[in-house]
This record gives sequence, structure tokens and C-alpha cells, in this order.
Amino acid sequence: NLKKFEEGIFSDLRNLKPGIDATLEEPRSDFLEVLYKNNCIRTQKKQKVFYWFSVPHDRLFMDALERDLKREALGIDPTTVATHPMAM
Repeated sequence: NLKKFEEGIFSDLRNLKPGIDATLEEPRSDFLEVLYKNNCIRTQKKQKVFYWFSVPHDRLFMDALERDLKREALGIDPTTVATHPMAM
């Protein structure tokens, strides 16, 4: 189910454009190599690297949570699990 969660986030991130919200790094660039060695990325292929403040983190979280709640309502296993009881 982690795969489904990641797919949703990746889909949302596709809306962010290179040059405005991200930079397009060439394969095996020095920067990608550093990210790869520190387990921040899985591959050194050409990819977008997002500017931190351009990523709508709260919106990504809310959209992922909404997708998960819809899955749960349909009787499909959710992609997330609560680790603490709900605050009252």
C-alpha cells in the first residue's frame, strides 16, 4: 500500500513545473550523486528536484489523506495507519 501512497504524491508533484517550482537535473549530475549516496533518491536518472518552498506540503498531505479516506470508505485497505489515538 505504500506504493499507492507514493503514486498519489508523485502524481500531485507532476503539477509543479521545472524552472518555476523545480530544477531539471541531468543524469548522474554531481547533485544527484550526493542525493543518491545519502539515500534521498532511488536513481540517478534525469529528474526534477523541487524547490522546498514551492512544494505545497500541507496540500500534498491533505490530498493524500483524502485519497486514503476514500479508499477506506470503499472497503479497500488504507495506505496509512494511525500510530496514536485521535486527540479529543
